[in-house]
Amino acid sequence: MKYGLKSVAFVLAIVVALSLVATSVGTDLMVSQAFAETKIVKVKKKRNIFQAIFGNRKKSSKKTKVVKRKRSTKSKTAVAKVEKVENAQTVLVMGDFIASGLADGLKVAYAKNPNVVIVKKTRGSSTIARPDNYDWIAQTPVVVEEVKPSLVVFNIGASDRQDMKVDGTWLNFDSEEWWAEYRKRVDNLATVLRAQNVPVLWVGVPSFKYTKMTRDILAFNGIYRDAIEKAGGTFVDIWEGFVDENGKFVYTGSDINGQQVRLRSSDGINLTKAGKRKLAFYVEKPASRFLSFGNSVLADLYRDAQTSAFSNRPVQDPRLLTKTRVYSFTDPELDGGDFLLGGNSQARVFKEKSPLDKLIETGQLPVTQTGRVDDFTWKASAAVKKPVKPEEKAEISPVALTNPATATN
Repeated sequence: MKYGLKSVAFVLAIVVALSLVATSVGTDLMVSQAFAETKIVKVKKKRNIFQAIFGNRKKSSKKTKVVKRKRSTKSKTAVAKVEKVENAQTVLVMGDFIASGLADGLKVAYAKNPNVVIVKKTRGSSTIARPDNYDWIAQTPVVVEEVKPSLVVFNIGASDRQDMKVDGTWLNFDSEEWWAEYRKRVDNLATVLRAQNVPVLWVGVPSFKYTKMTRDILAFNGIYRDAIEKAGGTFVDIWEGFVDENGKFVYTGSDINGQQVRLRSSDGINLTKAGKRKLAFYVEKPASRFLSFGNSVLADLYRDAQTSAFSNRPVQDPRLLTKTRVYSFTDPELDGGDFLLGGNSQARVFKEKSPLDKLIETGQLPVTQTGRVDDFTWKASAAVKKPVKPEEKAEISPVALTNPATATN
């Protein structure tokens, strides 16, 4: 009986505990549900003044289409290549890396000319000072014989500022012995170039970024000019095209169209694409003297002038000329001059005095050409006759109207 009462009390205690737990959980669930409902209600009732007046409007579900522009896949129109004719004239370009850029510029210049082909035979690091690298004196006849050009364009010197070896002895650059030996080698090279019986254009070297280097290059150009002109070639001076008005190096300058462009690369030595084209621009005009372009007679006229075709003309006193020859605007070099500037020619002596001498000495005016703009002479046909009054007219005798041979007294 004792254990029975304890068992009953224990069971009752468990039941009471369980009921308390259930009551607590139920209360929490009710509170949570009530809070959630209250929160939902509050959210639903949270409206602004516009929503209260106009109500809730559903946003349009239509999406704005974004039109993407397609990039054009069409490439720029390529310049049509002009096929060269079979008998096209060949321009051979030789020299160092500057000459290589010059050849590239000439290819652009003559790209649309079917009568001219540019052949590049250059060695970028070649020099005159170091023939052990590449000997232009020995190789020039070989290259010319291989290409058989109508014109040779030569450029070198950008890398010549280095010591030279002569008979096993090294000569220091910028010494008197070095300059004497260098001038001798340039003279020999110019002679070899002209010995190929092909016209030669020796193109000068442009200025560079470094002041001392530019000074030496300027001296090189003077040596090149003297050597090639003494050998019978032509020197092409391009110096002014790559310096400013003070003669200093410039990165940017005018191109062949007068626009400001970058002519030199950042190292101050190499040429840009525009710089190469400008370098070639200086060569085009002198080159045209030796190249024939089909219907153009410019080269023939120049050759005639070089062979003294004009020397057969009778010598005339230029002071007495009333008519002058007509010359093409595209050929200002053939201006009819008989002497070169700076020449040692003697002045001609003419027996007849010039119109200026006659005017000063005797006051005799020059005879004007009839019909010319400066012909101010009074013409009799233009004189105005004074009208004659009728009463002043003389009576005409009938005898005067008869034939004098048949008239009788």
